Amino acid sequence: MSDEFLEYRDIEGSQSGSSIQQSFAPSTLIFKRSSISIPTRHIKKLKIEKSYVWKYFKKMDDEKVYCIVPIIKHEKEKLCEISYKFTGSTSNLKYHLNIIHNISENDEVNKVI
Repeated sequence: MSDEFLEYRDIEGSQSGSSIQQSFAPSTLIFKRSSISIPTRHIKKLKIEKSYVWKYFKKMDDEKVYCIVPIIKHEKEKLCEISYKFTGSTSNLKYHLNIIHNISENDEVNKVI
């Protein structure tokens, strides 16, 4: 496929019936189509997890996370391991930490101070 170019001109007076003089603007070449293909690189940016919930949850794959808070069950300590579908929001994770484990963001701020 060959490259195609368009020339744009300012033609004043050509619309009127008595066109004595035409004035032209300098031609501007516009690149319309090209058969040149430039490979694009897809660079995956690493996200820095900012929420405090990531201290207590671990990603299993792209869609699920599970809780790694230690709990005591039947007189043995083990991980909570409840899993949630992760859609990008941490609201359900915060709710779980607050209701089940009594951990909130305010607790995290108090630990730092």
